[in-house]
Amino acid sequence: MTSAADQELGERVLAEVRRTAPGAEADVLVTTSTLALTRFANSAIHQNVTDTGTSLSLRVNVNGRTAAASLTVAPDQAAADAVRSLAERAVAACEVLPVDPGWPGLTTSGKLAHSGNYDEETAHAAPAVRADMVRAFIDGASGLSAAGVCQTSSVARTYANTAGHQVSGLASESTVDGIARAARDGGGFADGVAKLTAVRLTDIDPAALGATAAAKATASLSPVDLAPGRYEVVIEPSAAAQVLFYLGMYAFNGRAVNEGRSFVRPGQPQFDPSLTLLDDPESEDAVGMPFDADGTVKRRLTLIDAGVTATAVHSRRTAAEAGAESTGHAIPGGDRFGALPLHLRVPGGAGGTVDDLAFEVTDGLLVSDFWYVRVLDPRTLVTTGLTRNGLWRIQDGRVTEPVGNLRFTQSYADAFGPGNLLAIGSDPVGISPTGYSIDTANRIAVPSLRLASWNFTGGSAG
Repeated sequence: MTSAADQELGERVLAEVRRTAPGAEADVLVTTSTLALTRFANSAIHQNVTDTGTSLSLRVNVNGRTAAASLTVAPDQAAADAVRSLAERAVAACEVLPVDPGWPGLTTSGKLAHSGNYDEETAHAAPAVRADMVRAFIDGASGLSAAGVCQTSSVARTYANTAGHQVSGLASESTVDGIARAARDGGGFADGVAKLTAVRLTDIDPAALGATAAAKATASLSPVDLAPGRYEVVIEPSAAAQVLFYLGMYAFNGRAVNEGRSFVRPGQPQFDPSLTLLDDPESEDAVGMPFDADGTVKRRLTLIDAGVTATAVHSRRTAAEAGAESTGHAIPGGDRFGALPLHLRVPGGAGGTVDDLAFEVTDGLLVSDFWYVRVLDPRTLVTTGLTRNGLWRIQDGRVTEPVGNLRFTQSYADAFGPGNLLAIGSDPVGISPTGYSIDTANRIAVPSLRLASWNFTGGSAG
């Protein structure tokens, strides 16, 4: 995968904008991506798909009016008339739209420190390679029924604008995400989950993941019912990544902060002093582009510094509204939504392993995974959701018995508040909590966490 053809295609788009509307401001994203999935269920592969395509995303500002248009084409098939039509549609839309007072103008500078984390073998992994990964996961599950996905993806992206700024990058990503299922004597099943996301497929040990999933499943065979209430919890990386994803989307989103829809207040000690939260696109493990949808070069950013809220994340548009500078967090098509941090990382602490964290708990719960999470109050991030794929009682420092899945209703703002984050595990684990979209490729690195309180409000039925 190369970016030379994409760079040339971007220049053709801008040339058509200049021809159609001389003096217009415009920028374009040219993205060529390949997404390959090998899915398995009942310990057998049932689907292998690969999709490759090129997309064009164009923004044009004419006489203070902003419009966008997009086009998807087959690789190397962007005909001249299609490019011309794209530019003409965007310019024509400007003529009927109101003036855009929030147009921030185009970025004019920014030098990439690197062109992205990219692994050629991962980008071009053959179906047989993914099949071998699946086989290793199934073998690691030691006879339990296994299901999940092995994914490899790659993206080449070029940003260019009429102000003369151009940047290009390459990225690769791989994920193995699977469950092992054990049959319960009285009917039904117990599931265990294990997942990992990495730049390089060879950095993932699928057999170890399969063994972890199987161990969780067999440890969940005879769950007991537990009364709702507030419990001290140890949440594993999969559950912790879900919490951080929603914090990034709703709390640290610059648009939400600008409009008063977020609890985030830069400069205030809103979190436990033990918590530092980074957005770190410069890490060698970061997945995704080294620049954002506005063409702004990404840099490492501290969001929470020892419990003190440091900053929100901004695109050029939300930064202009706030009287600040872009932090490089615009997402494709996200002008109205805001900005998202896609490289969140909690540095490891001194808490040790999950067993070490549990050893300090007198009466609590070990949570493997959250799902079906819905936000009830965006400002305080009160959410509701369910546990799944493993929930266990912790008593006197020992993980004792499995518990039936519980519903929770919890403010994520309070969960990490002062005094509530009791310990941070030692080894961050890279998890992708957002599915399989290459445009918002996301790897959240977080260790297991021990929290003083989590509000469980009922069983899985309500």
